[in-house]
Amino acid sequence: MELSAIRLKEIIDEKGISQQELSVKSGVHKSKISKYIKGEYCPKADAAQKMAEVLNVSPVWLMGVEGIDRYNQPTMSDNTTSSDIDKALEWYRLYKAANPQIQNAVEILLKSSQSDT
Repeated sequence: MELSAIRLKEIIDEKGISQQELSVKSGVHKSKISKYIKGEYCPKADAAQKMAEVLNVSPVWLMGVEGIDRYNQPTMSDNTTSSDIDKALEWYRLYKAANPQIQNAVEILLKSSQSDT
């Protein structure tokens, strides 16, 4: 099961809020919330942001990113869009699913590109 599904179910249970109530308060359709909890889909940045506001947690934590505190949100520049966040999350998931050799190659590539600037 996706970490995002585990976290969403966990926080809903802790808060004692129903899927229907979360849907009404967040504006995220109940059927989508149900699919997120089942692990069929991971919430995109805009849906995660809406649900996180109601649940008082970090949207990035809610999206299943490891190493993120439940309540603290990483700071982003004012021009960061939800599309940017979705893309970064997808890259993160691909990286985490890759074998250690691929992960190492990605790290080397990224570090070398930083030294070029």
